[in-house]
Amino acid sequence: VELDSSFQQNVEALEEAMPEPVLAEEIKLRLGSGWVPTEIISRFTEMVITGESSPFPGEANPNFKVSLIGADWQVGVSDWTISQNDGRARNRYGTERISASELIQKVLNGSKIEICDTVEDKRVVNIDQTAIANSKAQDIKELFNSWVWNDPERKALLTQVYNNRFNVFVEAKYDGSGIQFTGLSPTFNGKPFTPRQTQRNTIMRYFQEGRALLAHGVGTGKSFELASIAIEGKARNLHQKPVVAVPNNVFGQLSRSIQQHYPNARVLSL
Repeated sequence: VELDSSFQQNVEALEEAMPEPVLAEEIKLRLGSGWVPTEIISRFTEMVITGESSPFPGEANPNFKVSLIGADWQVGVSDWTISQNDGRARNRYGTERISASELIQKVLNGSKIEICDTVEDKRVVNIDQTAIANSKAQDIKELFNSWVWNDPERKALLTQVYNNRFNVFVEAKYDGSGIQFTGLSPTFNGKPFTPRQTQRNTIMRYFQEGRALLAHGVGTGKSFELASIAIEGKARNLHQKPVVAVPNNVFGQLSRSIQQHYPNARVLSL
């Protein structure tokens, strides 16, 4: 494939902006996380029932079919396979009433696990059997948590899948260094005044996005940012009649602050 060198600058800029990869140790997953590949769940099911799993990477054992359609997990294991591995499928990780593969499917889907009997044509929950089944389901969850990361190649695949799917957003950075202020007074309260870089960046964010949350602490310069966003935004045709609404107890203070920063601005204070 021949690459167009005219886009090299774009490629380099994108590579520089890419987020740092999330390490496996920072990733939290559970049995039922929808982003985990079905081939891994298939091997886990095989391991639970037989005590072994097919080599990874490679073809999964066709006797352990796992699919995810929408948000619905399906686990398919034949009765013959269950009977051949009865000790694990219906004793260690299952019961006579519900096999390990059925429990895995319920855990994957977050389904309620209940064992019911029919008494006088009514469906009645068997409390003892339900408690045993839920205990086996908890064992399966704990086994998955210890098993899923213990293979280096499986660990590498999960880390790659997670980063490709979720670690794709980078918080935007705004540089207001080049802002040329319109009518800004060089003094404030009789002292020289120069906007701080954080204030410039905040104003630039508004210029680019048309909105900004000024979640700064008290005394960090929000009044100037409000004044500058209103006046500088109008000068750049970002809005026409900006309105700044404040509580009554800071009305006078903000009004004076705007007039001091922009003495030539036409400000109506009500």
